[in-house]
Amino acid sequence: MIRAWLSSADRLQRSDIIFVLAGREDRKRHGLQLFRQGYAPKILFSVARFEIRRFSKMSLPVPLDLLSVARELPPAQRHYFVGFAQHDVLVEHVQPGRLGTLTEIKAFSRWLARHPEIQTVLVIAGPLHLRRARICCRTLLGSGRQIGFIAPPEAAPGTCWRTTRTAGSVESSSPTRIV
Repeated sequence: MIRAWLSSADRLQRSDIIFVLAGREDRKRHGLQLFRQGYAPKILFSVARFEIRRFSKMSLPVPLDLLSVARELPPAQRHYFVGFAQHDVLVEHVQPGRLGTLTEIKAFSRWLARHPEIQTVLVIAGPLHLRRARICCRTLLGSGRQIGFIAPPEAAPGTCWRTTRTAGSVESSSPTRIV
């Protein structure tokens, strides 16, 4: 019963961008599948510290060695937004915070402010993480955009997030364009 309440997924719809929250690799694979199927012309991944090595080994639209980019920062500061649109890739540092989802959505809100053309968003999170993501998005993204929430179909219940303790404010540095 609680799982059904937490797993408040929406119907899958085409969007301007797919935003994949950090966490399990099945989220990223599902986001890539939807991107390749044309559900959005852009995809933006939130990639946290412990995901960087695995992320670079995924079948990405454009090859990317995120580990080489990440070596510039101490491990506790490694969190990135990685975006793909056609043959372009964008890597942007996200200052880690104490609360992962809240940090990601605050950084995404700032990202969206720089991209006013984005009006529809498809957020991918773990099934038990959807309600928390929805609350954060409603609070921080406002009501000017249409936002849908889905989970990967193969996500295992009870394993959607892990906690990490990091310090720092929520700020985003200038993006690095890698073409």
